[in-house]
This record gives sequence, structure tokens and C-alpha cells, in this order.
Amino acid sequence: MTHLQGPLCISKLDNVANVHEAKEANLRKKGKIHNLQLEWESDNVESRRGGIEEEVLKALQPPTELKEIEIKGYCGVTFPTWLGDSSLSNLVSVNLSNCRCRLLPSFGQLPSLKELHLEKLYGLKKVGREFYGNGTVKGFP
Repeated sequence: MTHLQGPLCISKLDNVANVHEAKEANLRKKGKIHNLQLEWESDNVESRRGGIEEEVLKALQPPTELKEIEIKGYCGVTFPTWLGDSSLSNLVSVNLSNCRCRLLPSFGQLPSLKELHLEKLYGLKKVGREFYGNGTVKGFP
């Protein structure tokens, strides 16, 4: 699957038993994926624990050409650093829903971000300075 392009949806990620499976996808090398959906079954978000989910999402780092990402049903406490990294300079839309995270990534570091949709983030209590990262990149206002 070295020539994947266009939109890509990977669902039922809660069935991934080994992080190695996610690493094998090597999404970062698939430069023609512009829209990515990553979905965990969201029926029991409040009862599931992050554990392997954080490592799976970390391993599914997308290509820097990505323009839109949607993450549904993720139960990790934190998001991987790549999600708020300025290397995703083409990212214009982020949609997070039905997640258990405590902290948001540094979306303030994304220079092209125009749309941020947050829905049912069960563990999120506040949006603090971490949202803007280190402040070296002028990004999402």
C-alpha cells in the first residue's frame, strides 16, 4: 500500500493489539494523503483506558502534507507531539470528538490551521498555555 492517496479512514483502531501493526502502516511516508480519519469505537470511551492507544496514535504519524485530520473515540490521556507540531504546516482543519484527553496538543503552532472542532472531550478541564506551544511560530489565533 505504498501508493495510498486522497482521503483515508482507519477505523476500529481499538482492535490493534500490537503497536508494531500501527508502525507498519508508515503513514508518514504516504505523502499523498491529504485527509485522514482515525477512529476508535466510541461506545465506551469513559470506561476504556488509554494504554496502547497512545502508542498506536503516536505510530500513526501522518505525512507533513496532511490538510485535514479527524480523531474519534481516542482514549489516551495525551495526544502525540506530532499533532501540534509546526511540521504539519499544511494542516487547515482538526476535528477531535469523543476523546478522553486531559491536554490539547499545541495547535497554536500550526500556521495554516483555520478550523478547530472539539466535541465531547471528557478529560479536558481547561485550555492553557500548552495550546500555544513555545510561541516561536505564529499559528492558529
